[in-house]
Amino acid sequence: MKPRTFAVVLALTAVSVVAAGYAVVSQSRSTIVAAGTNEPVFPDLLAHANDIQSITIADAKGKTTLQRQNGKWVDVEKGGYPAATDKIVKLAASLANLRKLEPKTDQPDRYARLEVEDVGQKDAKSHLVTVADKDGKPLASLIIGKPNYTLGDTSQGGIYVRLPGDPHAWLTEGTVDLPDDRIDWLPRSVIDLKDADIQRVVFQPAGLPELTIGKADRTAKEFTLAPLPDGKTADPDAVARLAGAFSGVMLDDVRTDDPSIKSFAAGVADATTFGGVTVHAELLSIDNAVWLRLKASGAEGSDAAKQAKTINDTVGGWLFKIPQFKSALLQPKVDDYLKKGES
Repeated sequence: MKPRTFAVVLALTAVSVVAAGYAVVSQSRSTIVAAGTNEPVFPDLLAHANDIQSITIADAKGKTTLQRQNGKWVDVEKGGYPAATDKIVKLAASLANLRKLEPKTDQPDRYARLEVEDVGQKDAKSHLVTVADKDGKPLASLIIGKPNYTLGDTSQGGIYVRLPGDPHAWLTEGTVDLPDDRIDWLPRSVIDLKDADIQRVVFQPAGLPELTIGKADRTAKEFTLAPLPDGKTADPDAVARLAGAFSGVMLDDVRTDDPSIKSFAAGVADATTFGGVTVHAELLSIDNAVWLRLKASGAEGSDAAKQAKTINDTVGGWLFKIPQFKSALLQPKVDDYLKKGES
């Protein structure tokens, strides 16, 4: 996203955030005017939107550094993996919209009640958000505390904050939504081959027999499973679940595909669509979890080749940690996909 585009989107998002909170503002206006504290926490942030180059979110567990590189936002701690731009824009707009409502405690021993203690303190629940320019100069820096739900009739209306180095905490108008898990600053979707598009999937889990599911054409109602043990019949509903092995794959973590990483082969799986795209998945066991290395292909010059390139532009050079239920689908045991009760 180009700097000017980012500034425009940020301004539009800021307007929408203000509109969403109008009921809160209108119902608490008399309190604001009486207190004389209706001031933005960061009055110049929107004006400097083009200068925003990085946003760091730190807490007691660590930090996430979101940085703009070559017009795109990436997560520095995740090796430069693309970040969720929409969440970054919303965060910056939320900071720009915060307005002071009421001064609170200036006693450090009371900060924890509002969750505005320094993030370096033991068991701190606060978050320190710092917005900086290309030279690392802070454009905004704020300790984010717990929300206040008592403003107006809405479920969210205010939040407790404190400027670093300032002893006074504040109740502010507005909200700042931070993900519970730092991985949520990334787009979680890795690959999504729809079940209806799957023609064949070949599973080769380490230490287990190879299995193949497939359909002759799109009109076939059920997937076949092969090979089958003598005298056994496939459970069509169970086999259909295997077709979803490459559908809605979400990452639990991501890392650069570094050959020096200690890993163990856990198998491979190849999915082919009716459109001619084949996705090859290598399953790697790293630190007792399953990670994927993915590569797509298609016949040269075909639409499938174009689709494969789009996939590879996203997954190339990365390893993806996947949820346990998805790794189980990619390492099937034939007995789990047979009709029960057959002798």
